[in-house]
Amino acid sequence: QDFNYGVMLREPIELIHSFLNFNLENGIGIGRYALNELQSKMGSGAEHVSPPREYLFLDNIQTRLLTGNLGVPPGQINEDHVLDAKRILENFTAVAALEE
Repeated sequence: QDFNYGVMLREPIELIHSFLNFNLENGIGIGRYALNELQSKMGSGAEHVSPPREYLFLDNIQTRLLTGNLGVPPGQINEDHVLDAKRILENFTAVAALEE
């Protein structure tokens, strides 16, 4: 292995709050309405599209990024994806949990 990988993870709900608040404060987000958008997409089975919409960050973004599954339809990240993410993290030199 030629690289040492490291990552800082955040508790998912805290990450969502931080993300939405940051976007609202900077005028680039729709806040809680992103949750409504996610809920409407979950029943559709449609894949996420590029560029990523704000609601994508409410739908298991850390697991999606680690496993390269950004296109998985909303609400479809499952235990297999989480196990894949855990296996990937086993190869990292450093994994830290961000605390406020």
